Amino acid sequence: MPNWTSNTVTISGGKFSVRKVRKILKGESDFDFNQLIPMAETLGIECGSRTDLGLACFDQSLFEKVRSYPWFVAEYPNVEAPKQLLDTLKETRPETVELGRQAAANVRDYGVPTWYEWRNEHWGTKWNACEVKLEAHGAGLTYRFDTAWSAPYPIAWQLHAICTELLGLSIEWTAEDEDVLEAYDVLQ
Repeated sequence: MPNWTSNTVTISGGKFSVRKVRKILKGESDFDFNQLIPMAETLGIECGSRTDLGLACFDQSLFEKVRSYPWFVAEYPNVEAPKQLLDTLKETRPETVELGRQAAANVRDYGVPTWYEWRNEHWGTKWNACEVKLEAHGAGLTYRFDTAWSAPYPIAWQLHAICTELLGLSIEWTAEDEDVLEAYDVLQ
């Protein structure tokens, strides 16, 4: 379970531009990170030991790491090379091989195997905005939502650029970590 961070984002300025930002952010929720920094659908595969096992069929350094895990030694005591693992898994766990193929393609195309690594790198948190609440007021909007671990700084910077540079709006973003209980400025 993550530590939750409560985020408050206030955008103000001209009504037309504020409506435009609202439309930009609207996706699966009123504040959807995918609308600002989209994640490729192929990255939406499970993150965990099964993916690592499948990817180890195609990656020597990961194979060496996975090979040191006690569960690997117990289940595959005679497997000493990625090709050997690939041949074994083709027979016993073909879905794990396919998961590994997709993870390898993701590493090639995006530098990471799954959603988890990509989101942490590109969004600054593992999940999209949670528990989103939107308040419209005059020529402004206030979004309140939670994120895992910390404020999503890359998302904040992208939204700041859209609001200030493209639309001439002002934006303030504060966050409060549940463990610290003190708000801090992300953008001001």
